[in-house]
Amino acid sequence: MCLKGWFTLKKLQRAIPAPVQPVRIDWSHRYLATNTQLKELLARRISPILEAEGYQYDGEYRWIRPWENHSRRVIQVRLLKGAGGEFAWGWCFDFVPVPQNACKGYRFQRTDKSADLQLFSWTRDLLSQKEIDSQEYQFSLFGADLNNVEERLSQVFQRSKLLGDAWFCATQSPELLLAEAMKQSQTKNYHWPAPAYVAAFLLSALGRPEEGLQRLGIWFDREPQISDELKEKLRKQLGKCANVIMDDLGVEK
Repeated sequence: MCLKGWFTLKKLQRAIPAPVQPVRIDWSHRYLATNTQLKELLARRISPILEAEGYQYDGEYRWIRPWENHSRRVIQVRLLKGAGGEFAWGWCFDFVPVPQNACKGYRFQRTDKSADLQLFSWTRDLLSQKEIDSQEYQFSLFGADLNNVEERLSQVFQRSKLLGDAWFCATQSPELLLAEAMKQSQTKNYHWPAPAYVAAFLLSALGRPEEGLQRLGIWFDREPQISDELKEKLRKQLGKCANVIMDDLGVEK
C-alpha cells in the first residue's frame, strides 16, 4: 500500500501553487499547430521523459508500460474542443472485456496497439482546490509560434505529471485499484468503461467473483442497451477471470 503516494496526492491537491507566470491560451495568437506537429512535439519533448521510465510511445497520443500482474500503466493525451488538450493517467487490465460497437460486442485490450484507459483519471479530476485554475493543466495548439506551443506543452506536462505520478503510486496495488474503482463508482463521470464495471471484474480477479457478479448485475440494470446475449458473455468472462490476480501473486484461496 503506497501511503506515500496517497499523502503526496492529497498534499498536491491542497497546496498546488499557481504558476508564477501563468501561461494561458491567448486566442489573439494566429499560429495554430497541426495534429502532425503536435505528435512531433510529443515525440520530442514528452516521450524521452516517459521512455526513461519504461513507457513505449505509440506514435500518436499514448504511452504504455509493460504488463505487471495483469495490469499496465497508460498515459494518454485527450484532445479538447478549441484546439487544446490535457493528460490522462490510467490502468489497462488483460482480464477486462470492454464493450464495443454500441455495446453489441466486446474486446480485450491486451496488445500494445489495443491498450487503452480502463481505470483512469484526467488531470483535472485530481484537482480539488477550487482556486486552482484547471486551464493551467491544459495545453493549447494556439501560440505566437511553434516554439511557444512547445513551451506550453512542456510546462503543462511537467505540472500534470506531479499529480499523475502520485495517483499511480496511490493505486499501484490490486487492493488500491479496487478502492479507486469503487470510489469513482460513487461519483458522476463519463469514463468508459464505467468504474463500476471495472470494479466488478477487479472483485472477481481478487477472489470475490460472487460479489463481482452481483455488482455487474447492478451495472447491467443501469445500461439497458446491453443485450441479454452480451450480458451472458460478460458474466462468463467475469467467471473466467476469478482469482487471476490472487493466483499470480501466489495467494492461497
